[in-house]
Amino acid sequence: NMVVYLQRAGGQQQFSTHLAAQQSDNSTISDLLAHIADHPSENLSIGALAARVKMSERSFQRLFTAEVGVSPGRSVERARCDMARALLEHGDDGLAAIAGRCGFASSETFLRAFRRVVGVNPTEYRQRFSPGTAAED
Repeated sequence: NMVVYLQRAGGQQQFSTHLAAQQSDNSTISDLLAHIADHPSENLSIGALAARVKMSERSFQRLFTAEVGVSPGRSVERARCDMARALLEHGDDGLAAIAGRCGFASSETFLRAFRRVVGVNPTEYRQRFSPGTAAED
């Protein structure tokens, strides 16, 4: 069996950071996007990412944004929210614990980013999409 990510039709929001990793024809950026998606809780600052690809921060930011269409910071934020979604769907950890596991600096930062990326707050998301509530709808 193969597990693949569903690409949503039309204008629906894409939730997979692994799909985002397929957006660049530049192998350096594609590899970096895959690293971000696989390690969202690591230090993914501009300096750390630029060092990883052996570029200056300014050149890295310019190339990344041109290739991906969003800034490195937004891409990292999406990857972290993707991990948070999985933890909300399949676990019962509190929001502070999830924020820490996903690499957010604080619970407040997590709440703002999650709402911006997903469109609802984490508590609403958990109520809608955790396995125990899906059958009740």
